[in-house]
Amino acid sequence: MSRSTNGVALQAATVLQGFVFAAVALYGLHYARRRLRSRPPGPMGLPIVGNVFDLQGSREADNIVSLAKKYGDIVYLEVFGSPIVMLNGEAAMDLLDKRGSLYSDRPHFPMAADFSGMGDLTPIMRYGEKFQFGRRLMNQALSTRAVSKWERGIAEESHALLRLLYNEPAKFPAHLNKMAGSVVMMSMYGHRVVSDDDPYVKLALEFMEASTNAITGRWIIDFFPPAKYIPGLAFHEQAAKWRSRIPDWVEKAFNGFKANMHTSEDAKNSLCGSLMITPDGSPVDPETENRVKWIATSGFGAGLDVVVACLSQFIMAMALNPECQARAQKELDEVVGRDRLPTFQDRESLPYVECVFKETLRWGVPAPLSVPHRLIQDDAYNGYFLPAGTICIGNIWGILHDERMYKNPESFTPERFEGLDPKTAKKMDPTNYVYGFGRRRCPGNHFAHFAAWYSMASLLSAFIISPDVDENGNEIPIKAEFEAGAIRHTKPFRVRFTPRHSKIAELLSVA
Repeated sequence: MSRSTNGVALQAATVLQGFVFAAVALYGLHYARRRLRSRPPGPMGLPIVGNVFDLQGSREADNIVSLAKKYGDIVYLEVFGSPIVMLNGEAAMDLLDKRGSLYSDRPHFPMAADFSGMGDLTPIMRYGEKFQFGRRLMNQALSTRAVSKWERGIAEESHALLRLLYNEPAKFPAHLNKMAGSVVMMSMYGHRVVSDDDPYVKLALEFMEASTNAITGRWIIDFFPPAKYIPGLAFHEQAAKWRSRIPDWVEKAFNGFKANMHTSEDAKNSLCGSLMITPDGSPVDPETENRVKWIATSGFGAGLDVVVACLSQFIMAMALNPECQARAQKELDEVVGRDRLPTFQDRESLPYVECVFKETLRWGVPAPLSVPHRLIQDDAYNGYFLPAGTICIGNIWGILHDERMYKNPESFTPERFEGLDPKTAKKMDPTNYVYGFGRRRCPGNHFAHFAAWYSMASLLSAFIISPDVDENGNEIPIKAEFEAGAIRHTKPFRVRFTPRHSKIAELLSVA
């Protein structure tokens, strides 16, 4: 073949390659534009980092609401190329609940799972057989029927809280922590807290703080995997410290339970007891024991934090809304009287107290955002394309402060739950949202219901809750301000707990 013929062939091949490249590029551009057009609306991000600052801002309640108002029920964000959607209103229920089989995975948290030894922590466990096995155990131990056995323990700890508030009202934040710690320790391990410096509670609080920090996603290793090869980065040292503490955090309270599991009624009735003590007395297999150990560890931190936040929000709401408090106390007097404290059996006869309980959850929102879900495969919703791997966050705050469902959402109005038809009542019920969504919904929601409702009813029965006064007798104003974070704790405020009648001291002495 001549040189000229080779030249023509080479030119033809070059032209053909150019056409192929152009076709692929055009197709890729068309496909990218189609994806871009079909993705949900959201704020424009910055080069490389994307919407990282918008996502950080969404921890604040005002910013959560503004994102939902501006962009609608589904808001698209992108962080270092990873797609994230904030789900508001019906979108959260449609996707995270109704399509739970697709949205039940968790994103991977390398700092917590791989480097700090927390991979068995239930809230961050990836969806699969291991998670499903643990979930079956939790459902067994935390069903409505199962948690009813803790009524006596919850009542006893709530009465102890009333005595502390009666004797030292100014220390109410510490009293709430002690009560919540004891309730959760009792239910998880059968351990009763008798002092403010209980060693198991100290360890559990330490673990709660560490695990919360580990799963924030702010560590470089969480979004830049090659960082694991770079020595000297701060996350290496911090992860090593946390990993060294895992045996104490996870094992000590559990070993305390095992030492008493056959002799203590509290231990037998605990979550660990219900899962570790078999009908024939035989030991459970190692896999089950390890899972139970981590379930109990996971449950303590979340349970304590949420109960404390919820009760603190309730106390603030009652001090700010004396007319609601007075109406609830009138109902309690009519149903319960003043010769005893309320019981769980009184609940169905106290509809307005139930409204106060629901409005506290809606108004305060103990956890403004759900723990992130991860989409397992490509999906479409209302014409929007959602690629596999999308991180989906339920905007609980936005749902419970949506003006389309709750008129004047910033006001504390228990009456909004009165006189509703069954369909509307179910849709507006905040307990459908505050505990998360779908297959990742908090399995301890029944226990949280029991503990929070009973403590609220007892506080209303025993005390008038009002703003504290200064040395001149003037009320110290309370501002409804909250800390930013995964759990929405109130900022410090001062209140008084005034016994409602002369028999309170007598009732507390026998409670």
